[in-house]
Amino acid sequence: MNRIARMLCLIMFYCVSSTLFGQLSVWDGESDNNWHQEKNWMGDTLPALNDSVVIDAGTVIIDDLNVGIKILYMINGSQLTNNKILSLSGSVTDGIFLDGSTFTNNMQIEIFASGNGDFEDRAIEMINGSIFNNFGGINIKDVLSYGIRVESSSVFTNSNGGTILITSHERGGIAVTSPQSTFENNGDLYVLMENGVAPRGVVVSSQGSFFNHNTLKIDSEDPGGNTRCMEVVNGGHVVNTGSIDLNGIYSNRGISLSGTLSSFDIQDGHVNMQLDNAQGIVMSGASIFSIDSDANLLATGTILGSFMEMEVTGTFECQGILQLGN
Repeated sequence: MNRIARMLCLIMFYCVSSTLFGQLSVWDGESDNNWHQEKNWMGDTLPALNDSVVIDAGTVIIDDLNVGIKILYMINGSQLTNNKILSLSGSVTDGIFLDGSTFTNNMQIEIFASGNGDFEDRAIEMINGSIFNNFGGINIKDVLSYGIRVESSSVFTNSNGGTILITSHERGGIAVTSPQSTFENNGDLYVLMENGVAPRGVVVSSQGSFFNHNTLKIDSEDPGGNTRCMEVVNGGHVVNTGSIDLNGIYSNRGISLSGTLSSFDIQDGHVNMQLDNAQGIVMSGASIFSIDSDANLLATGTILGSFMEMEVTGTFECQGILQLGN
């Protein structure tokens, strides 16, 4: 799509969305790459706190001052590097929407619900895009849907030294939902499911991949049933070489695998499940769970009634350490 056509699309987008999302600020990059340069924005006006921002095929750097906006849309190969604090108050849809673009965070991103901003879609939505959380932090609060959704060949990398905190009131933390889509955690990742129906801390499906090489912690606070701390379905793939801690699971499952070739591979490190009235691992439909020689799985807690710690109808292979308590 050429520049004129894209501008027409943006004008149409503005007409439809202005009542929902407030003022629209569009990057044109006429001066340089500096977010804080007024001449880089249509109308020579910097985005304000209640503005939705569109970056279309631009290269942008946030380097001088902190930034507060409502929504960020990045499309058509845009690149944004954040070196300060970027705060997004959200809308009824996304906080950050990335389509064919790249976001690099070197400082702090705060995404939170404000007013009717409850992120009914997700706080961060990625379609064929890339996010690199280098040595920065990402804090996602009060999301109703998933905090981060990775799809259509997107790649999310939380680097060593990066931290991510997601607090979910409804659906869950992270969803990786299509082939060649990847979430790789080399830093610290924490998901808190406060309540909701059928929440998932991490769900990996449709040949997507999730790699944990450092620290992943998922807590659920009596979210109301049908809970999965980690769910792998329809050919999804999880590899762990670090530390996974699943805590406070109530009346459901710690790890659930289903569908042909869905796999969970503990190559190194450990998975520790502090179970409370829950099934630890449930497998079905030719799924695969493996524990390699230098890895271990520990499940402890209280098992009551019909609940059990493991239910396997797929393939379970252990070459390391498996310890089941109670």
